[in-house]
Amino acid sequence: MMRAVIISTLVVGLAACQGAGTAGGGAEFSDVCNARAQQDLVGGRIADMASLAVAAPKVRFIDPGDSVTQDQQPDRLNIVRDGNGVVTRVYCG
Repeated sequence: MMRAVIISTLVVGLAACQGAGTAGGGAEFSDVCNARAQQDLVGGRIADMASLAVAAPKVRFIDPGDSVTQDQQPDRLNIVRDGNGVVTRVYCG
């Protein structure tokens, strides 16, 4: 029982880190863009654009079908939205 709890905790912790790391989920986890503090955006729609400008000077929205450059800018906050405008992922890069 205790082993299952520990494994579940580790899985949840790793999943939380993936959104705040690099786009590819690599070993280098950077939070220069303040993505960890913006994780509460996941599951909702962006209502206050001004607060995002304060959180990160560079913000990129990625919607379904968008062409996205593969350049890495650690200070850029990437916000991925689904077809309904709901945020599905927030990460630096």
